[in-house]
Amino acid sequence: MSDDERLMTLLVAIRGGDERGQLMTNDLLVEHLGWSPDQVAAQLGEARAQMLIWGTRTGGTPKPHFAELEVTVQGARRLRQAAAAGKSA
Repeated sequence: MSDDERLMTLLVAIRGGDERGQLMTNDLLVEHLGWSPDQVAAQLGEARAQMLIWGTRTGGTPKPHFAELEVTVQGARRLRQAAAAGKSA
């Protein structure tokens, strides 16, 4: 899986949690995605650096560690663009 695919998978999981009324955390993402805690933290760090997610930082490890994760407007736009590209392929 490419880095971009992992990022999109992460965004879909975060958005799905929000839609179900269960805001995601690092631990829930580890459970949901089956990734290691380090992989989740690395992808969350990348998504945050690109301003694709927002969340409350917590003191857990590995860092960054978040609670109440949400997809930002930029993240939602990126998901729509990816979906449109997938439909046209």
